[in-house]
Amino acid sequence: MVDPAIIDPLVIEPRKFARAGASASGSFGAETLQRLAELLFDSPGDSRQQGSTIEYRVTGFITPNDQPALRIEVGGEIGLRCQRCMERLSFPLALRREIVLVAGAEEFNQPADEEEFVDTIPAMDRVDLRELVEEEVLLALPMAPRHPAGECHLRPVGEVGAQGSTSPFASLARLKH
Repeated sequence: MVDPAIIDPLVIEPRKFARAGASASGSFGAETLQRLAELLFDSPGDSRQQGSTIEYRVTGFITPNDQPALRIEVGGEIGLRCQRCMERLSFPLALRREIVLVAGAEEFNQPADEEEFVDTIPAMDRVDLRELVEEEVLLALPMAPRHPAGECHLRPVGEVGAQGSTSPFASLARLKH
């Protein structure tokens, strides 16, 4: 018998959760999500960190086809590294996804008319909500995060960088003239 005191409160049994119409919500720091933390501009404990709290709400429900499902809503803002200027890019999170849980592989045919923000996945016995939220955030990230055109913090060629070294392309710029 498992001691109920050692069960993680963020781990749910998704079919039971959905059938009960249960709901769970909370927040955690983006840097506490291991895979996401590797992509953040700000390192843990960095004084530049702004708005790195991710808020979530997971609600269970039953679809019109009598299938258990989870509605996931994620909000917040994280700091990514702009791939143009390599500076901080504030990336807002406003995600909403529905996940329909199916019993087995034979039922796992993704309908062609399925809505954009609805996914069908095989039902699992247990789901860690932190991992589920992290997965949704990772799926929402751009492949190459960039500031909008004209908003990058690019330094002119030859300008001394933050580490005190001249750009390696400065000598090439002089050759052009």
